[in-house]
Amino acid sequence: MGLQALGALEDAFAAVAERVTPSVVSIEVEGVLTTGRDAEGNARRRTARGYGTGLIYSPDGYILTNEHVVAEGRSYRVILHDRREFDAKVVGRDAATDIAVLKIAARGLPTPIFGDDASVRVGDWVLAIGNPLGLEFTVTQGIISGKNRRGHGARRDPYAIMDYLQTDAAMNPGSSGGPVVNLRGEVIGISARIATMTGTNQGFGFAIPSGIARTVADELIAHGRVRRGTIGVEVREVRMGDAQAAGLARAGVKGIAGARVAALVRPDGPAARAGLAPGDVIVAADGRAVDRVATLQRIFLGRKPGDTIELEVVRNGARHRILARLGEASAGEAKGGGEGILL
Repeated sequence: MGLQALGALEDAFAAVAERVTPSVVSIEVEGVLTTGRDAEGNARRRTARGYGTGLIYSPDGYILTNEHVVAEGRSYRVILHDRREFDAKVVGRDAATDIAVLKIAARGLPTPIFGDDASVRVGDWVLAIGNPLGLEFTVTQGIISGKNRRGHGARRDPYAIMDYLQTDAAMNPGSSGGPVVNLRGEVIGISARIATMTGTNQGFGFAIPSGIARTVADELIAHGRVRRGTIGVEVREVRMGDAQAAGLARAGVKGIAGARVAALVRPDGPAARAGLAPGDVIVAADGRAVDRVATLQRIFLGRKPGDTIELEVVRNGARHRILARLGEASAGEAKGGGEGILL
């Protein structure tokens, strides 16, 4: 790469950082930590403080961050790039996608541009902006190292997303909730977690794709929760033996693709009433091809309870069209999940 090209890349990094950083915030979280019990059996508690990052989602004070940043808190303080400070309240949180929204009493705030994470390529340059280890508004650079990751170390949730972006842009404790942006200055992900044996960056960071983050944030702002449409099945990735058993090749499906129905969560649920059965492989939903579980999750994330979804499944080498009306995810179903993902 010539000096001129290196200079252009350097200028791009600086321009992106300058454009996006004003929309990044620092979040201080105060909670109560139980440290044991006294001789009489009463819990010992002390005040604990944590830190994270957030992104201004709208000019009127909605702040996008990770659910795990706010999960253990009882009070929240948001610090803007211009050093103004605001008390914040939690509007809503969703553990399955690790997205939460806070609200502060402010207007006219700077907001970023969101990009289409579907267009992200492995190898693309990205910047991560956050507050790692208390170092406010830090910018790191790297590339997209992988896509469709499950998210190393993610808390077990039966509806947890399996579609993280992986990057080697440095993330550390405190980076959570900050934006990952492309060289056009578009937010394509929200920093969420790292894979590490030391507790600090080892080059494996994971970000929630922007499309998922925005869908969930809009739901939380509108309803305070995610109304998750479900048909009551546990699905898993299709392996070679599953493809052979279902007869994907005989049905005209190229390669090993789809989402395998591992179990029905309820015998009288929407999936059972629609005619789905364990061993079926879902290869399309609402006319969109399904290559893996993450793709099917994306389709379901945009559907609400009461919606009807059209599924194309392969069973014994034949394709079947199935219409199912979505119910709403419940705590009982969540507890019934196996090793797969619930839909």
